[in-house]
Amino acid sequence: MLAEAGPPARSVKLADPQELMGVNDRAQLAGAPVTVGGRVIIATPRDAILTISEPGALNATGDLSITVGRTFTSSGAISTGANASVIANDGISMTDLSVGGTTLLRAANGPVVVSHDLSSVGPVTILGLSVSIFSLGGLTFTDADATGGDLEIQTAGNLLLATADATGAVTLTSTGGSVHNTGAVNGVGISYTAA
Repeated sequence: MLAEAGPPARSVKLADPQELMGVNDRAQLAGAPVTVGGRVIIATPRDAILTISEPGALNATGDLSITVGRTFTSSGAISTGANASVIANDGISMTDLSVGGTTLLRAANGPVVVSHDLSSVGPVTILGLSVSIFSLGGLTFTDADATGGDLEIQTAGNLLLATADATGAVTLTSTGGSVHNTGAVNGVGISYTAA
């Protein structure tokens, strides 16, 4: 796994050529939050598993970029004050992601799941075979696509989206606000629920 932290001029890269023969890359954060004063880049051609135990957290003041050849799995709090890009070909499974800018979550050959809280100040773009997103606040989507299954988005605040497409069911829920789309929503069975 390649991990880079800090601004480009003062970044740290960790890479072990021996790890390239392994099955996946694992990292654990516990005891205290880790805050990076700049960007964080995580890259591996394999699976990546990031386990964060409270009060641990991964916080970046700059962009967060995660590029994984297979699956990316994380538990615990991950945040960035800037933009976030998480790309994992075979699937993304996260519990919490907080973004101060725009958010891109893309898994061309697998599901995209944020099971507890996706927070994004800027718009979100999501692509996965299936999509399941939960937010404790409101979210705005430029595009949400499930190319091989259902698309489910549930927010506690307003849910705004430009377009959404799924080969399965589309379920859009706001438990404490409104649901509004400005473009087409396509799927096999479309459900809107708002408070």
